[in-house]
Amino acid sequence: MAENKAFNLVGINKASVYPETELAMLKVLKSELQEQLPSLRIIKITLAETDHFA
Repeated sequence: MAENKAFNLVGINKASVYPETELAMLKVLKSELQEQLPSLRIIKITLAETDHFA
């Protein structure tokens, strides 16, 4: 959230990351904030590990 309480899209380095076990709580929170933050999204990010030093 910006200082003026507006919602701003951010890069992954500023996103909040939660374990999947918190999904139910996040859905409730998203529902509560939907009116104030209509663009709020819950997304799943899948990381792939690559060893660049092999």
